[in-house]
Amino acid sequence: DELLARLREAADTESNEALADAHGAAMILAAAMPEGSDAQVRLRACGQAIDAALAAPAHERIGHVRKLLREIEPLARRLHDLGQPIP
Repeated sequence: DELLARLREAADTESNEALADAHGAAMILAAAMPEGSDAQVRLRACGQAIDAALAAPAHERIGHVRKLLREIEPLARRLHDLGQPIP
């Protein structure tokens, strides 16, 4: 939830702080995933993409963030669903 929220905030407000927070959330999630799992690989790639967005010129950054958000939303939703308690 935190990763998506920070990416959405960065896409809406162009906040570098939100983008940095998203990076932290992606890396924490990646560390919690089984080593070499698809989720871990994708979350690490998300962190690298965030680094690239932060390094991009300001006028290009929002495009990078929006693309990343579209790519990571399905994985984040799946992880969210897995973390929900069973009724």
